[in-house]
Amino acid sequence: MVMLFMGIYSCVDFDVENLNVPDTSRVFENPEDLERIAGDAYRIIINATLAYTGPSLPLITMADFMTFIWGSGTGMYKFSSEPRGIFNNTIPYSCAFVNREYWQSINFSLSQVNDVLIQIKGGTVIVDRATTEMVKAWCYFIQGVAHGYLALVMQKGFIVDEKTNLETLEWKTYSEMGDTAIFYLDRAIEACAANDFVLPDGWIRGSNLTSRELGQLANFYAAKFLVSNSRNATENETVDWGKVKTYCQNGLAADFTINFDGYSTWVSRLMGFSHNEGWMRVDMRVINLMDPNYPSRWNADGTAPDPSQATSDDLRLESDFMWFSTIPASPTRGYYNFSYYGYNRYPEFMECATQAICGVLAIYPKAENDLMEAEALLRTGDKSGALAIINAGTRVTRGGLAPLDAGATDEEVLEAIFYERTLELFSHSLGTGFFDMRRRNYLQPGTLLHFPVPGYELENLGEEYYTLGGSFGTPGVDFADSDWGWPGWDVQYPY
Repeated sequence: MVMLFMGIYSCVDFDVENLNVPDTSRVFENPEDLERIAGDAYRIIINATLAYTGPSLPLITMADFMTFIWGSGTGMYKFSSEPRGIFNNTIPYSCAFVNREYWQSINFSLSQVNDVLIQIKGGTVIVDRATTEMVKAWCYFIQGVAHGYLALVMQKGFIVDEKTNLETLEWKTYSEMGDTAIFYLDRAIEACAANDFVLPDGWIRGSNLTSRELGQLANFYAAKFLVSNSRNATENETVDWGKVKTYCQNGLAADFTINFDGYSTWVSRLMGFSHNEGWMRVDMRVINLMDPNYPSRWNADGTAPDPSQATSDDLRLESDFMWFSTIPASPTRGYYNFSYYGYNRYPEFMECATQAICGVLAIYPKAENDLMEAEALLRTGDKSGALAIINAGTRVTRGGLAPLDAGATDEEVLEAIFYERTLELFSHSLGTGFFDMRRRNYLQPGTLLHFPVPGYELENLGEEYYTLGGSFGTPGVDFADSDWGWPGWDVQYPY
């Protein structure tokens, strides 16, 4: 399927670095190489979700979590400009790589594991039966994660597994792609429960997950995709929160970490850029959450916020963020990009590179699993269970805030959950804040809610060109409409 799949996607422009994968003929002659091919698939996905040339950096600025005060090479500045505009989906666009390389990389990783499964189902044994069963479980896991990440970011895509006839592919909606991701993750969970193994070195750098732990990670991903795939608040209400609760209760028992190595093999440019205060600053909206008396936006006439520094009972204002007295940006970039605050939670990670990190990062903190469970409990009628999780978690342990009172309303508990998600999951993984803002109708009007199929792909398939964002597409589904629900300082006190 490798050659067929790449032919369908016409990847003459394929720039995914994958030097560890042998050529197709050698793969089929040496079944043991299939293990290495399968093992490399997750690295490709993770790197695509955190890449400089992917959607993670634009999404964090589109969500008003960070601002991009200098440069425009990644599309961050253009995508987060105000008022929001359309996405340039043409092939010559200098930032066309944002959806193109993400699309290519994740579909390529999917193609890799599909090829491995084809060989296994054709009778190939990888080393021995136990190893073969481990590889199968892993491939199901990758199928779920790949389809899930395509669903979160793209308007539509193709559902492709080891049984697919590539000559009869049909477009599937983001909702259908998300449902498919859950199907494959369920298959992975079942396979992990039926086998006993430890993943080989390198499949996840710095972690050798057992079958039980891989099953927990698959449960976590299933919950994450269910929670994050809604395009608006109406869709969010239809989420099966009972399923989310079950997945979370079988999910992460500890932080899921990756040992990133700068620009070498496992690369997080998202966290790297977030710490580069000369290029990116924390949006004042986030600081306003910790100090409601602090303006959520710079004055449109250029007048600096007064006071210039925020104060908060939340200890994370000091531990995770840093105040700077100057702003290295031009007013021509838009005062909405101005902020005195930078992100500084993990300064030790920046010792090896200026825009990438080195070190063990909890890309999916256990707090994310806990907060999804708390939300699921609240939405299924168990407020006391939700309160127990919140009061035992980061709100108190890192923030030093008082526990929520048992008399808190459902809305107050929900706001506390989103508050913790904002601070604790900041810059760790692709789009978490954006997906939260999207499913609450909190994104600015005109903001792209997902990316169109890349223009190069449309041309290769002979399909009509289209784009989204601004006023292109369906309001509230393809771009944020006028229902901007965020109750921020500048909404209360417009200027």
